[in-house]
Amino acid sequence: MSTSSAKSSCCSIRLKRPGFVVEADFVIPEKGVLGIFGHSGSGKTTLLRCLAGLEVSVEGRIEINGEVWLDEARTLSIQKRNIGYVFQEGRLFPHLSVLKNLAYGESRKSSGREGSAVSQAADGKDADRQDLLELLDITHLLKRYPAQLSGGEQQRVAIARALLKKPQMLLLDEPLVSLDENRKQEILPYLEKLHETLNIPILYVSHNMDEMLRLCDRMLVIENGKLVCQGDIHEVLVSPQSPLANVLADGQHAAAVLEGTVSKQEKPFSISTVHTVNGNAFQVPGLLPIGKHVRLIVFASDVSLAKHRAQDSSILNIIAGDVAQVLDRKDGRVLLQINCNNDIVLSLISQKSYELLRLESDGRVFIQVKAVVTKKQ
Repeated sequence: MSTSSAKSSCCSIRLKRPGFVVEADFVIPEKGVLGIFGHSGSGKTTLLRCLAGLEVSVEGRIEINGEVWLDEARTLSIQKRNIGYVFQEGRLFPHLSVLKNLAYGESRKSSGREGSAVSQAADGKDADRQDLLELLDITHLLKRYPAQLSGGEQQRVAIARALLKKPQMLLLDEPLVSLDENRKQEILPYLEKLHETLNIPILYVSHNMDEMLRLCDRMLVIENGKLVCQGDIHEVLVSPQSPLANVLADGQHAAAVLEGTVSKQEKPFSISTVHTVNGNAFQVPGLLPIGKHVRLIVFASDVSLAKHRAQDSSILNIIAGDVAQVLDRKDGRVLLQINCNNDIVLSLISQKSYELLRLESDGRVFIQVKAVVTKKQ
């Protein structure tokens, strides 16, 4: 898979520990979200800590925007690496109000650092502190103390504090792992807003595939300390060369990500039509703005197959395609890669259905997509 980027920062990291070695060569794009994915204990957080300068005895080379943070001759301290780091617990100062926690972040701005991590406004001026508070919806929390905040609110304040430092990049180490499902759903929209708004790279560590699907543009897959796969999220999810299906160890979580633009609204039915970059039309729930770029997430378990187009069906999204490859077989199920006019989707069906449809001898099919998750860009 391609690892090149027009504007990027290069990292080659190796850290030896008794019985465990973390080793990875990768690039960090100029902006967007780079997901670091793997099971618990795979080395994701250690890799992030190496990048941040929190680990000692790290070997290799780290060059960020032309500045060398690590090589044979030098190791730049964490204080001199212009990063914003958000830990799993947020780590706000409990004796300080939200306002004073944020003031601490502002006080740690690197000298000579100008501009903002937030994208410039239409008039060309940098977004200011108030814009960030409104973006994360924490203006009404300024007088409160951390103990008076929910877990999601604490994480939003921690992110704001990190960004007020005006860092070169934002490192998020499983920011949702300590939250219950309701709190996760509360904070995810704010993380999506950051994805759309920040003009710096975000490195996002998680073992949750749903978070990767919603937030990430590129992915690193870590297994037993080794970088086993990296690339654009579309490639990593569906490529036959990707080991992600084995890393997930559960085909129910296999999914494809497609990019598209809203082309039509059907107000009586509260349905929008999204055309992908390759011309396929998907109907999705809700009335989305015409012309809006959206991300479509299609889970393999929501894609059934038929040899002929159904004429009377409750399923709205039926698209012609060809079976490109069998990616995985286990527990009586088959994970297939389907090529629909260069839109690659995955389908998880039973071994019996696979044989009854004779897909080995005739790969022409119609995908029937029961559900599509949409994410605005």
